[in-house]
Formats: sequence, structure tokens, C-alpha cells
Amino acid sequence: MSSFRDALGFPRLQQLYDYWYRVRGTRDVPLRSDIDPLDMRGVLGHVVLLDVERDPIRFRFRLVGTELARVRGVDLTGRYIDEANVFSAHDALIRFYTRTVTEPCIGLQRGPDKLVDARIGCMFRLALPMSSDGRAIDMILGGFEYRRTSDGCTYTEIYEPLSPPRGSDN
Repeated sequence: MSSFRDALGFPRLQQLYDYWYRVRGTRDVPLRSDIDPLDMRGVLGHVVLLDVERDPIRFRFRLVGTELARVRGVDLTGRYIDEANVFSAHDALIRFYTRTVTEPCIGLQRGPDKLVDARIGCMFRLALPMSSDGRAIDMILGGFEYRRTSDGCTYTEIYEPLSPPRGSDN
């Protein structure tokens, strides 16, 4: 068990992390076609799927879980992270997702976020790179959890480099 997995701190994020590793198999990252929503029933409301566009790099919400839409007060499906009024800290979020794609690696970001009732909560985001063609990372499977907090929420990021796939000779 990795210390990164332990750092996720939430059973749903750990479940999504384990699922990603399981469907990854012997590849560097899983294919989009490997993902079956029926296998993610316990976490699906807390999942996002982001399309990665390049030149310039942009991230578009392909799928937004119902729980994220509820706590944010808006369904972001089809919208870009860098659009006005989507995220107040979109620069930090874009840097986080960009690093996940370009290194590539798995990332966990924790930071304050405005919730539907205008209160500040602490959002925990997990980013798991994926590919539609087996070569280029062009999608991110994301999971999130949030906690309301009255004592603030410090901004942190941790990353886990992609380990060699199971069954590889590396």
C-alpha cells in the first residue's frame, strides 16, 4: 500500500485510486474505454472526467458527478476550467492538472473552494491521467471530496510518479 494512497484520506478517493490501478493493468495509464461507470457506483457522484486539449493546454469537463454539481451549485459539464466564474483559483487548478498530464503523475490537491451557499469549504481533488488511444494522455479521471471548515484550509499538493505497470520488465 502506498503512502500516497494513505494520504488520500477518504475512502471514496482511495476506491477510485485502486480502481484506476486495477484497470490500468500493464499499460502506463488506462484507456478511456477501460472505464465502466457500473464499476464506480460507490464513487460516481464524486467523479469528473476532463478532456485535455493542447496548444494551448485547456481542460474541459466531459462529465461532472452529481455531488460536485450539488456542492458547487452548477453543473460544469461542457465548460472549461479557465472560463470566468467557474473556479476562483483556476490558475492553481490548471497548474495542478497540467503537471498531472505533462509529467505524467497522479496528483492530490487540497485547497479552499467556494460552495453553493457561498461558504468556503476545503476541496480535495484526485487527478488520474488516462488516454483514449494508448499513447497520449488526453483525459483525466478525477475524484473529489469536500469538507466544510471554520478553521481554514491550507493549499497543498502532493504527487505520485507513475510506477512501472504490473507485468512490465522495468
